Amino acid sequence: MIILEFWLGYNNFSERLQLPVNPPEFSVKVGQKNSVVDVTDVGELNLIGGRKLAQLTIQSHFPALWRPYCAYRNILQPWDAVGVIERWRNIGKPIRLVVTGVGLSFPCAIEDFEYGEKGGSRDIHYTLSLREYRLIRIQQVGESGRPDERSLITEMAINQGDSLLEVAHRVYGDCDEWKRLLTEFRPNIPSDDGKASSRDPDSIPDPFELDAGEWEVA
Repeated sequence: MIILEFWLGYNNFSERLQLPVNPPEFSVKVGQKNSVVDVTDVGELNLIGGRKLAQLTIQSHFPALWRPYCAYRNILQPWDAVGVIERWRNIGKPIRLVVTGVGLSFPCAIEDFEYGEKGGSRDIHYTLSLREYRLIRIQQVGESGRPDERSLITEMAINQGDSLLEVAHRVYGDCDEWKRLLTEFRPNIPSDDGKASSRDPDSIPDPFELDAGEWEVA
């Protein structure tokens, strides 16, 4: 029997929220950005474009009291759960949706979040609309005019307090690739003495906190 769990996570799941009540149904909307053109003496042609961003809408509720249909016992109070999602939305960074049991996992942005109480039960019913978030990568072009085999980001903005783990997850999709950042980019990493930053992985201080600025390809 497949057991579904719906999770929302922020900052590489250092913050996470499991939905206490699974939605009765859900569907993922995907598509292609195709174009239909009319060619003389040929007729209509369908030109297949790139894929569109996936979309998912979740409708459920945050119960005020635990009930047997809840996914777990130690549920948050409804307004506390709402506060978690609202805080993530206001930060303006992507979160990650994970649905266990079906292999569904992708970074996404909160498009809409509608919530409110009904019927005096103090439960909060909500509709959460999510849209896939994709990191933009820029291909470098060599002297021959052909794209470089490596697809790299030529410059990337870093916010104060970002960690190497978080940035590695944004760039490579895997936080364990943080050491790779030190060889491919010039990060602004604070040293213990406040002097020139080091790119030696063994000398990076915990918790891998970075100075704000921009990284360029090394």
